[in-house]
Amino acid sequence: MIFAAVRTPQPGRISSCGAREALLIAGLDPRARVYAIDGKGTGDLSACELYAHFYARGDRPEQVERVLHALRGLREEMRRRADVIDGLPREEAPESKVDSRLASRRELGLEPIVVGIDETQAYFEYGDVGDKDAKAIRDELVAICTDLVKRGPAVGIIVLLATQNVTKDTIPTSISNNAVLRFCLKVFGWEANDKVLGTGAHKAGVDATMFTSEDKGIGYLRGEDVEPKIVRSVHGLDAVASEKVAHRARLARLSAGRLTGHAADEEMENEAEQVVLLDDVRTVFREADALHLPDIIARLALLRPALYGSLNPRTLGGQLRQAGVEVTSVYVAGKPPEQASAKGVERDNVVELNGRRQV
Repeated sequence: MIFAAVRTPQPGRISSCGAREALLIAGLDPRARVYAIDGKGTGDLSACELYAHFYARGDRPEQVERVLHALRGLREEMRRRADVIDGLPREEAPESKVDSRLASRRELGLEPIVVGIDETQAYFEYGDVGDKDAKAIRDELVAICTDLVKRGPAVGIIVLLATQNVTKDTIPTSISNNAVLRFCLKVFGWEANDKVLGTGAHKAGVDATMFTSEDKGIGYLRGEDVEPKIVRSVHGLDAVASEKVAHRARLARLSAGRLTGHAADEEMENEAEQVVLLDDVRTVFREADALHLPDIIARLALLRPALYGSLNPRTLGGQLRQAGVEVTSVYVAGKPPEQASAKGVERDNVVELNGRRQV
């Protein structure tokens, strides 16, 4: 299911468990590339480390920077996917969006991407109010997430946002207005109820304040059907059970050859010592015969955000030339005529260097 979810329970009402459950469900599809981002920093999403392509915990500056790099890469991936879909014959993508059939075609690189951010305030309210650098980071995080929530679902990018208190800061209005699916656990007061379930929900009888302390995991779900309905999360999915599910998700990926990123023991802090640039460039070429340098960077940043997130075309071009790759003007089909020719690399020039000179 493709949706952006806003969850707003009373503190301690397992909002983090709800976010973890959604990411575990995604993990059981070996095609899905999971980004598990734990803003609380207490390890509530730690089970996801076993299979997640990207995992971040807490709101320390270095972690926020990693999250920002990862989201930048996802925005570029969203644009790449839009180009891929636009280039497909109409009969293959009649609705101009990703479906299960397209997601299963590995050569297209359209597998589901599920991004889960728990305790969103750790990022959307990052830093001091008067800190200009922190504000720039906050603004960029909000802008990227808004874009992903609006345009991501059509290309297979799913965004899940969880917080204990929805406000214009914890879930900015530009994001919450585009949240298709909303799940509200126990809250106090009609204001909190309507912030999650929509203006007038409480008056119309969609009332999450009626739940008691015994109604753990039970809440109102709005957007999945014509009318809101009361549902509950999986009973008994505690940390121990979650880790068992996560192990299944990891094994499924290993069997399918889809274990990547963080779960593949590619420690972000040490990746520069572990990774061969040409190997990664060959990996991200996928179906393309030629790619422009900015498009290669976007794909590399999605593969390893912490390593390639700050790369620029000039630097990449220099590194590729040093490795013996010819960087020249290449034509990329499917782009507007005025953008089709630009500095880039042809696939054959990278493949030919396999086993030869590397950086």
